Amino acid sequence: MVEQVDPSPRRSVGPGPCLGLLALLLVVWYPLSFALTASSALERLISYGGPAMLLLALRVGVTGLGIAAGRALWGLGPHARRLTLWFLALASLATLLTAVTPYFPSNRTRAGKRLAVSAILLHNAAWAVVVARSRRLEDLSPASSAVRADR
Repeated sequence: MVEQVDPSPRRSVGPGPCLGLLALLLVVWYPLSFALTASSALERLISYGGPAMLLLALRVGVTGLGIAAGRALWGLGPHARRLTLWFLALASLATLLTAVTPYFPSNRTRAGKRLAVSAILLHNAAWAVVVARSRRLEDLSPASSAVRADR
């Protein structure tokens, strides 16, 4: 008996271990981390006024984008790569802004704060490389599917 071979390319099932871990970080860890930071900063936010509220709004938006990116990664959605890269870039910006402004409390020394910010930026950059090079996300972008449709 001859086996039938499906000529269509097989799509990976699930995000895989690396992207799965990142999806969990985006959906669980980052929102929890932000919630704890924001709850400890509420007293200061009232006294600092507008600029502190803008920084809080930026962090809320970035956290929401991270949740959307995590869900897209988990389901291997068509915009998962783009959403995740945007999240990582904006999360890095929010981390820098939070570190250089006095609005969010920190018990770190100046050197400790530099080290923590550097570690976070390196962490985000490493994840950006993983996402950018991921083969599971390679064929999911709308542009690549449009090119395949033309062939």
